[in-house]
Amino acid sequence: MNAISFSVLKANALKSSLKANCIRIEHLNNVWRRALSSNANQSNVNATREDEEDNDKPVKYTTSKAHTEWKSAYTFRTVPDPEQPTIQRPVMVGSLVVFMVYFFCLREENDLDEELYKPLFERLPHLEKPMIEDAIKNFKIVGKDTTELEQRLKELKERDAKAAAAAS
Repeated sequence: MNAISFSVLKANALKSSLKANCIRIEHLNNVWRRALSSNANQSNVNATREDEEDNDKPVKYTTSKAHTEWKSAYTFRTVPDPEQPTIQRPVMVGSLVVFMVYFFCLREENDLDEELYKPLFERLPHLEKPMIEDAIKNFKIVGKDTTELEQRLKELKERDAKAAAAAS
């Protein structure tokens, strides 16, 4: 296989796998063919120079191929993989729907669900007091009302005092 046919095959492979960039790849394909052709003469060199000069000029969008051939959906969709089975997407969506129906509708609650519904400070009571103290400091810096936090802190201190008295 010679270099010219290899480059043409390479350009064709790129063209088939990247449909979203078809305009640019088509231009590159033409440049590859002109540059690598064995009978490239002065006219081909001049034509390539003219193409390069055209690229330096601004292009009016409404008259370009991008305006007429490009759809915004191309931006958000991926290029389909030719090795991916066509049934794969419906099977994945169906499996996800079945799982969600089971998990959100049919499944009964168990002990783990009840444990997840517990408030944080019921599981970790030693964290509430330092967090309320920090919140009071932050509220005072910002200038917010701290009466509810101070009241809760007072309740926690009374509860701790009763627990200490009961333990001794």
